[in-house]
Amino acid sequence: MVDYAWTFSNCKVIQKMGDLENVIKSVDWTLTATDATHSVSASGTTEFSGVDLLQFVDFTSITKDQMTDWVLSGISDEDLKAVKEQLENSLNELNKPVLVQMPLPFN
Repeated sequence: MVDYAWTFSNCKVIQKMGDLENVIKSVDWTLTATDATHSVSASGTTEFSGVDLLQFVDFTSITKDQMTDWVLSGISDEDLKAVKEQLENSLNELNKPVLVQMPLPFN
């Protein structure tokens, strides 16, 4: 089983847009996949366009869950699937048994 966790960094904002302040324009993210023994990550940036005045959230009140929802809505299902497949393939490679050649213990 693979667990996924999102982390966010380097948020870019427009400091003043009409009456609104600190309007998010993009955020850098990392998606980490973890299985029983390993973790691997992929990173990207999601850009946001337009502002929904009815659903605007003050920058200081944004939660990680909200940011996750916004990022997921900005990534196509195909792109998210591709990122997750890449992470799972990396985990599979890390979990493959290592094959080495060893000399026999006798002559």
